[in-house]
Amino acid sequence: MPDDPPPRSDSAIPLMLTRPRVVQNFGPFVAKYTAFMEQMSVLYQNAKNKHALGLEMLMKHFDYHPEFKRWSDTFSAVPFRPM
Repeated sequence: MPDDPPPRSDSAIPLMLTRPRVVQNFGPFVAKYTAFMEQMSVLYQNAKNKHALGLEMLMKHFDYHPEFKRWSDTFSAVPFRPM
């Protein structure tokens, strides 16, 4: 194959460290990976929404301010917003 490096003349590289030649169809694996990534996108969006609702609850019930802590605050947390 043109991508394979030329063979070395010395035997310094063990055979198990050389790259095996793989001639297979990865279509089913790519399809499963794509479906998995779509599911993860839905799950992550749900987690972001729940996180935002949790912050709203903290602001409403505990007078939490995500940007700074006031001297009278009894609750503290590190502000974080998932991307």
